[in-house]
Amino acid sequence: MREVVDRSERKVELQDFMLDLHTRRGAGIGRGKTHWWNESAGLENSIPGYKSKWGDYLRKLDDAK
Repeated sequence: MREVVDRSERKVELQDFMLDLHTRRGAGIGRGKTHWWNESAGLENSIPGYKSKWGDYLRKLDDAK
């Protein structure tokens, strides 16, 4: 990816939800677990009708709201 960006073939565009507790910028603006679970942990373009057990399991394990 870095080479593609360095050659100006593509540009990295960060969306607001990407700035979460896992990034310096997100942590710097105070984003924590609540933001992660409500904004960043979602899936786009998931398979219709597919229900993974892992999302609910991890939310319960983390006591996410």
